[in-house]
Amino acid sequence: MQNALSPRRACRPPAPINAFDSEPEITVLHDRAENEATKAARIDWLGLALGAASIATDVASIGKRETPAQYQNRAAIHDAAVAYSVIPPRLKSSTPWPPTYSSSAPPCSRSMLCAK
Repeated sequence: MQNALSPRRACRPPAPINAFDSEPEITVLHDRAENEATKAARIDWLGLALGAASIATDVASIGKRETPAQYQNRAAIHDAAVAYSVIPPRLKSSTPWPPTYSSSAPPCSRSMLCAK
């Protein structure tokens, strides 16, 4: 019977540990940051149009008598503009337009039929 502190066991070097390769994770984070920056740089045309329509109806109603239907219509446009502006940009669109592709990823994957 061998003792746990026998010379044969004590002389073995520890088993090698594989190093963590952080490069794929860094690449994914870089691509995600690039995608978010692209989305943030885009102009939100629908938000601008809703805001402009809300301001235009408010300005047009100054000094005029409104019917209840006109008031409700103006209030609905204002509420839609406010509600749309509250939605975070990342929820408004999941894909950037026009689509952009990083240099590391081809525009089509292996699962798609690509023309060569």
